[in-house]
Amino acid sequence: MNLFQNILISFVFTIFFLTSNVHGTNNVPDFGVEQKYTKCYGPCNQGAAGAAECDGFCRAKNIQSKGTCSSGFCCCVWQIKN
Repeated sequence: MNLFQNILISFVFTIFFLTSNVHGTNNVPDFGVEQKYTKCYGPCNQGAAGAAECDGFCRAKNIQSKGTCSSGFCCCVWQIKN
């Protein structure tokens, strides 16, 4: 009876360990939903100089963002993968 209990307890702990290990890891790289966020700020100069200023402004706020000058506003766009 004692041997049966030891085997049963070992089996149950093994099952718990395997299921927690399977549910606790993400082994698939680049899996998830990509979300795009845009936030626009005050006016910017039109043309290449304005676009460069806007891009520098956005990269200073968040290194992964890109800045575009559209419709007279500086818009910062960044993507986040979940």
